Amino acid sequence: MATNNARISEAYTLTSIASMHDFAFPDQVKNKLYQRYGQGFTLVQMFRNMGREFEMKNSYISAHELGSVHRTITALGNNTGGVNPGDDVYVTLSPADLDTQNAYYPRIGFTVFHKHTDNLMYGLRIESINVTAPTAPILKLVPFDTSLAVGVAGILAGTELSIGGSSFAPGTGQPAPTSTGLYERDFYTTIAKESMGFDGPELARERWEEKQIGGKKRIWSRAYAETEFLLDLAEDCNLLMGELNDNSIVQATHRGNSEAVTTGRGIWKWQDAISGTLNYGTGDFNLFDLDQVPVFMRSQGVTDGVAVLAAGQGLALKLENSGLEFVKEYSGGSDFTRVVQRAFGGSEQRALDVGFKMFTKGGITYVVKVVDTFSNPKLFGISTYPMDDSGFAFPVSSVKDKKSGLTIPNVSIGNLSHNGVSRKRVVGVINGMTGFGDYPIQTEYDTVDMYMLSQRAMVCLGVNQMIQFKPIDA
Repeated sequence: MATNNARISEAYTLTSIASMHDFAFPDQVKNKLYQRYGQGFTLVQMFRNMGREFEMKNSYISAHELGSVHRTITALGNNTGGVNPGDDVYVTLSPADLDTQNAYYPRIGFTVFHKHTDNLMYGLRIESINVTAPTAPILKLVPFDTSLAVGVAGILAGTELSIGGSSFAPGTGQPAPTSTGLYERDFYTTIAKESMGFDGPELARERWEEKQIGGKKRIWSRAYAETEFLLDLAEDCNLLMGELNDNSIVQATHRGNSEAVTTGRGIWKWQDAISGTLNYGTGDFNLFDLDQVPVFMRSQGVTDGVAVLAAGQGLALKLENSGLEFVKEYSGGSDFTRVVQRAFGGSEQRALDVGFKMFTKGGITYVVKVVDTFSNPKLFGISTYPMDDSGFAFPVSSVKDKKSGLTIPNVSIGNLSHNGVSRKRVVGVINGMTGFGDYPIQTEYDTVDMYMLSQRAMVCLGVNQMIQFKPIDA
């Protein structure tokens, strides 16, 4: 059977069906269409309003992040030694302090700080590192203060310790070098599809509206819009909760081949693996819980700025009930100007169309938007999942790829589009004996089928700077 799509059909007629996203609708009109035909305000819509989309040349993109220059260490078990004043202390590094090649950050000659039982801070010099067991290096620490007795188990398992300055004797050599390395992260596209079918009489009753795009007449209908929003919903689920297909799930192609199902990881799944978490409990949200966010972000190199807080309806209500002083987006002021510049690329109209609220706490201005994907009562909003009371925050920034030198938004949607082929939203039609004169007849049946496809990826850089909000008792 022959196939057809909008581009081919234009060889027969100037009329074709196009994606709603190709229409030059103002953002506020698109938002109303989402409310009427879709499932409320979606994650895809939020990033689209923020202008955070770009074109990808391949089905995946690799980006590189520079590791932290300075790091802490964690004790694997209780320390040994340190029984008497001035005694050596032995601490085993946690596996989390080692990379894939069992390299570690601590070096001989540097200081480890210990908070003693007298609540004073003491320095211990790293004298040697025993690597007999490469996956569990043991640091030999010597107190500078001869009166310090750390004591057995004075440093408990799981204790996080900071590494300070170095100290050496005259005429000695240099410390061993250290490197931070690059983290390579791969972001894969997901192929999502939807279909819609009409019988001939049903097609005749459907209302079709004409729109002009690029001097050509395009047609659009309510049922078509609902189907397109179903694809938007599928995309939203993929971009939020998508899982990487590492279980070798395959599908037979129409040519008889076997191909891997193409999937990418969603932003929530990236955050599960890398970001911080604020477990605020199953009750009401405490205003002071938010104090943990700037502390966490500062530890990851974010000292101030604008952060987007995408929230379920339940979390948004708890934030309002906590006593936070919210400011509507139309109130103006310096905070609003900064939000428009940072989050919406300077477009005040886009910012107003989103309809966000904002507040400032701890030096960070939060742009709060309810994303209905979290709260949809037929999706993640059911009682089985905690998503209605969940959300996530990410700083609005751009990240420079350390290998290619390219600068891209830290969170954005990548659309596979190259060499004149765009898979952001593909629309195809197979028309039968329906009387639908805008398309050639390709089948004997009194039906018309419309097919939709998209291939997109959630690209998340600097995920370590993001934080999840979860209604879970820590």
